[in-house]
This record gives sequence, C-alpha cells and structure tokens, in this order.
Amino acid sequence: MTDFGEMMDAETIFLMLIGVVAIFGLQSSMAMAMRHHLFRNLSGKSPCDRLLGSPQAYIGPVPVAFFAAFYYLLLLGLLFNRLLGGEMILNWLSPLILISLPVTAYYAWLLFFKLRIRCMGCVRIQFINVMIALISIGLN
Repeated sequence: MTDFGEMMDAETIFLMLIGVVAIFGLQSSMAMAMRHHLFRNLSGKSPCDRLLGSPQAYIGPVPVAFFAAFYYLLLLGLLFNRLLGGEMILNWLSPLILISLPVTAYYAWLLFFKLRIRCMGCVRIQFINVMIALISIGLN
C-alpha cells in the first residue's frame, strides 16, 4: 500500500494549487456574471456597475464574465481529469494558460487606462490569472 506522501509528487501539488486558485476564479467570474444579470434591473453607480454597463464588458451579446467562467470550468475539468488518473494534460493546460495572459493584460489595460475604472471584481480575476500562470511555471 502506498502512503499519501508517495502519491503527492510535485506535479500533483502544482495541479492542486492551480485547481484551488481556479475555484476562486470561477467564484469571482460567476459573481461578475450574476452582477451582469442584476445590472440590467438596477441603476448602480459603482465602478463595477459602470464597467458592466459599458460595451467593453461584452463580446458580442455575451458578457466577458461568462467567458471567464467557462475558462475556469475548462481548467478545473482538465485538472480533475488528471488528478483522477487521466492522461497528461500539460499539452492542453499550458497553451490555455498562455492564452489567458494576453487576454488578462488587454482587459487590465482596458480597465485602468481606457475606461479608467477600478472594478475590484475584475482586478481579482486578473490577479487570479497571473497566480495560475506563476504556479504553472512550476509544472514545466
């Protein structure tokens, strides 16, 4: 019988860390997505509400927060597949994380420099994306 210490190699630890951070990202993006829905019925003047009312908060008719939630769900699905004994997922995980970095940088620029809005929900999601990227460096 193998003990728990032998099962916890470095890859598994890094994947679990990414999973924990991705859960926080999913929660943050779902909160923003719910706020999108609620914003239609409220006339809030908070920075987040001003952002959610801007055209930059959408890709076509879909709020950006829904794409973020999908990204975190995809990350978590890949991680659970690997942790449950599936194939090596680095060939999917690494490009997915790498694609998220320029998207995160673009939305940070858009938020801070173009719209000049300080939405803490968005900042939290951007911080989470950077954390996931930094943790994933340990996998390579």
